[in-house]
Amino acid sequence: MEDEGDSQETWALDQLCDVLLAKGGLVPVSKKKRPKPDNKVESPPNQAVWTPLLTHLASHHPTFPNRLVQGILSILCEVGGYISYKWSLAGWIIWAADTWEDNPDCTPEGLVKLLMELLGTNEGGDENDRALIKILLRTLTSDDPILKAKTKLLMKAIESQSEAARSQTESSAADVVAEMAGRLTHLQDELKKRSGAGTDDVEISEEGAQSMEGILPTDLDIGPGWTLLTEENWKPCPIGVFYTTSVN
Repeated sequence: MEDEGDSQETWALDQLCDVLLAKGGLVPVSKKKRPKPDNKVESPPNQAVWTPLLTHLASHHPTFPNRLVQGILSILCEVGGYISYKWSLAGWIIWAADTWEDNPDCTPEGLVKLLMELLGTNEGGDENDRALIKILLRTLTSDDPILKAKTKLLMKAIESQSEAARSQTESSAADVVAEMAGRLTHLQDELKKRSGAGTDDVEISEEGAQSMEGILPTDLDIGPGWTLLTEENWKPCPIGVFYTTSVN
């Protein structure tokens, strides 16, 4: 369990990493200075500028490398963001593996483990993001056939799990749409029964509002929290403006 001092240092390092990982830090503001997508992730072109500071921080704060790579991998697994920005960050993962090879969290095996843990709890971004992650994993495991084989098996399991989750989400969304369509059909049937008029008989005023007088009966049960209004007591009210009505 972390004591108060360790907790404060972790918080401070996380704040520092947020600044370093923002645009204008380890990632250049100009997209022209960022690496372009390729079939292999390379160390960042601006590493000479930042290496002295990063190695100095690691020598005085042993947990700094872990916080930095954790922050980078978390961003790579997030949905959204510029792909050039993520490619630049991926280059710093390769730099960390080359620079802090004695740190267990920065070895290829340690980085693959951290990335797999994050992929198991995140969507892994869009198609471009997932392609980048695969290329990063391939780069990290290129010199270790055993680790490469294990990584492929893990990626297949994670992709199968993600695909099942997406299918379930799509199925749930379709069920919601079907239920809403059923409610609309029911309401339209009720209107026709009670008024004896179809929706085609509704007149449209010059302002474009439908005149529902004579079509919506006053005794229609529309559920709690709703009130039927007629043209006489309807008043437009901008969003965010509170309006009190005397209609019961």
